[in-house]
Amino acid sequence: MEHPQASNVYQCDPNDWDKVPLAWLLSDRSLTAYVGYRTWVDVVAADWEAWLAVNKSAAVTLTVERGVESEYSVRNPRPKP
Repeated sequence: MEHPQASNVYQCDPNDWDKVPLAWLLSDRSLTAYVGYRTWVDVVAADWEAWLAVNKSAAVTLTVERGVESEYSVRNPRPKP
């Protein structure tokens, strides 16, 4: 997750324990953060679905043809009008 340094491998200050990724992952703080993050993502997804319902547009289909060659030379570009 991070390059090992003294500050992110071991922290003896009780106020800075969460600066060590392993301690953060093994505590319940990571689960609390996930619940908060998941709640936020659900709100964003609901807003996106509502926006899509209001702003419907026709589906666009692109057709691609392989093997088509350009009529113009790469070395001699078209003259500018």
